[in-house]
Amino acid sequence: MSHHHVMASMNGLGFCYAACPGIFLGRQECGPLNIVWDTNILIDYQQHGLTLWDDEEVNVPHGKYRNDVVALGGLIDAWSMRDISFHIFPRTIDDAKKRLTESRRIERERAIAQIVQALCLESGRRWAEGGDFRSWYQGDRAGIPREIPGQLSLFSDEVTTSAETVLDQLPEGADRELVHQAVSNRFHVFLTRDAGVLRVQPELARFGLLTLSPAALIEKFDEYRISAFGGGLRDHPGCPYQFGSLTNDLQRMSHLIQALDAHRPAP
Repeated sequence: MSHHHVMASMNGLGFCYAACPGIFLGRQECGPLNIVWDTNILIDYQQHGLTLWDDEEVNVPHGKYRNDVVALGGLIDAWSMRDISFHIFPRTIDDAKKRLTESRRIERERAIAQIVQALCLESGRRWAEGGDFRSWYQGDRAGIPREIPGQLSLFSDEVTTSAETVLDQLPEGADRELVHQAVSNRFHVFLTRDAGVLRVQPELARFGLLTLSPAALIEKFDEYRISAFGGGLRDHPGCPYQFGSLTNDLQRMSHLIQALDAHRPAP
């Protein structure tokens, strides 16, 4: 890919897009599932990732937030085996740092950096200690494409609202910039718990971006029987996954767990 941002992906068993129209919104190719993380997802993972990896009970009250945290663990499980890419833009990282409390700010900033670095271990991008992510990131200046491959027949002339008008419905700041980048890069899912972003989902879907909470995305997985071990595929000529096999990258998983464990709260 030509865009520059933090990415985690493995060339494992991917997806036949036509087999999951509710996720890939009319695309017809086969390939990875590209998921962009909003700031709140990155912070959730920093706070609860170690508990999810340890397969322990999440220490949050029952309710919607707890469901999303548990669902994030399910997405990580699928990521560990399938060709799923987590995309974390520098604007997300910067926004996460701004939301930190003053206490232990330096340590928590370093924790975020290490977690993101671990997520992109195999992508070939390495952060120098104390490096500035802006040194390797160049924002997308091409604007928002109006057409997504495979979607013209799905939406035809129904697309009457410009992407800019849709973006204007989002809160100003990081969320608007991140959604802009996700649509511009033609990624599949914007993962967020932000109600203001989720409210605009029907309009964003017209431009090829599915905006969901972790729990809602897991529901989509269940609908298409997608798990770490299968699903999201169909039998068709030329499918690159016809004889595909699952791959578990233990080095990548170990690096990610170590990044979390290094900042385990003291008892």
